[in-house]
Amino acid sequence: MDHLRPSRPIRARSWIVAAGTASLAACSVQSPPTIRTSIGNAPTTISNLHLIEPESDQSQRAGLHAAIARQLRERGIALSEDADLVADLAVSVSPSPVGIYASEAGKTDAEPAPMATTRERRWYDACEAVRVQASLVLYRRDSGAQMKSSKAESMGCADAEPPVDELAALLVTDLLAD
Repeated sequence: MDHLRPSRPIRARSWIVAAGTASLAACSVQSPPTIRTSIGNAPTTISNLHLIEPESDQSQRAGLHAAIARQLRERGIALSEDADLVADLAVSVSPSPVGIYASEAGKTDAEPAPMATTRERRWYDACEAVRVQASLVLYRRDSGAQMKSSKAESMGCADAEPPVDELAALLVTDLLAD
C-alpha cells in the first residue's frame, strides 16, 4: 500500500496550496476605510458646530451621524444648534461593480473622471462586495459657504455591517487636520 501514498514533496505542496486558498477566501473583499477626497480648509479651532440631524427613515445616515457626533465630542467639540459652523453628512452603499464618475453639471462628457473604480466579483471572493461611501461637509452658517469637504470609502461584504465608526473617525480626523 505504500505505493499509493504520495511522496513528501507532493504532500508539502498540497498543504501550501490549501493554506494559500484558505487565506484568499478568508476576506478578499474587505478593504479598510480610506479618505478618497479632501477639499478646503476648516478653521484652526472648532469649539462647537451644528451637526444636521438625519430624517427618521434614514437608518444608515443615523448610524453615521451618531458615530460622527461621538468622534466630535471625544475631541472636545460641542454640538449646538446655534453654532456658527454647520456640518452635514451623507452615506451610500452600492454594489462594487457600479462605477462612480464625475463630470461638470450641464455638460456632456464622453470620458468622465472616475471617482470610484469598479470591482467585479472574483472567483475567490467569499461574498458579494459593496462599496460604502461617507462624506462630511462643513459650512459657515452666516454665508452658507462650504469650508471643508471630506469623503471616505471602504469595501466589504454585502451582509456585513458597514464600518461606520472607522469611517466617522477618518472623516472627523480629516476635518480637523488643517
